[in-house]
Amino acid sequence: MFYNGGEDRSLSAVIDGDIESKRGLLTKLYHAAYCQHEGYTEATKCPADPLCCASKRLFEHMSTCSDPSCGIPCCKSCRRVWRHY
Repeated sequence: MFYNGGEDRSLSAVIDGDIESKRGLLTKLYHAAYCQHEGYTEATKCPADPLCCASKRLFEHMSTCSDPSCGIPCCKSCRRVWRHY
């Protein structure tokens, strides 16, 4: 599985929400794209964002994914939001 436990449910809730939620999603993706925190595991979570680890994995995947029926949770929605803005 791509995410751990509640993280993919938390990201899914953000994606399925309104414009404020999408703004929050963009903030998380932007943070993930540029975060310099060395921690990339659940044991060494980024202090700025508890979902940083999952967001980094998602961002790395969606950066190269072009599959319209991708099975990774949130990939298609995040790609659409990220590319739109």
